[in-house]
Amino acid sequence: MKSIQDREYNNKHNHERVPSCLYLVNHFNNKAKATNSMLKLYAKANSTNSMLKLYAKAKATNSMLKLYAKANATNSMLKLYAKANATNSMLKLYAKANATNSMLKLYAKAKTTNYMLNYMLI
Repeated sequence: MKSIQDREYNNKHNHERVPSCLYLVNHFNNKAKATNSMLKLYAKANSTNSMLKLYAKAKATNSMLKLYAKANATNSMLKLYAKANATNSMLKLYAKANATNSMLKLYAKAKTTNYMLNYMLI
């Protein structure tokens, strides 16, 4: 009788033990899979984060390039404005010189006329 009870006890005990071992194996396997998935998601999130950082960096670079182009355009416009102003000044000086030249011509003419009048009077 004792051997049958022992055998029944052993069978019962073994049947309980095997599923519990399998359960533990499955439990840890599932846990490892879940951890693996979380690690994959974390890696994915990190790569997304990196891509977002790169995108933001690219955006910032783009903005800086736009600002640089704007600054360069402004610089070019200022150069053109300075050039135009210089040209304007040169034109003014030229006009002034021409006016002076004309006045000198008129003065010379007047002098000549004056000289001729004086000559005629003598």
